[in-house]
Amino acid sequence: MQQLSDGVLFDVSVKPNSGKDAIKTSKKNGIVIFTVSPAVKGQASKEVIKLLRDLLGTEVSIHKTLKNHRKTMFASGICMDELKERLGITRQGASS
Repeated sequence: MQQLSDGVLFDVSVKPNSGKDAIKTSKKNGIVIFTVSPAVKGQASKEVIKLLRDLLGTEVSIHKTLKNHRKTMFASGICMDELKERLGITRQGASS
């Protein structure tokens, strides 16, 4: 995670074609977003943005797409501590 003056950059792993929509965090895997949407024509990416926007209560966009369904996201108007709290990430690591 990286705090910027206008928001936070953070990495996520996306698991398209999952049985349900969910956001999970763990110390080992970081932030993992499961979506029922397929990775076709940006459908999974749109759903990832919607899930994060609903959970965080702020605007979210894709900053960079990396390999193997990894993405760097940008959440505007939020600080790193708020982001971690809303995602359920503790200081010692992540929730299970």
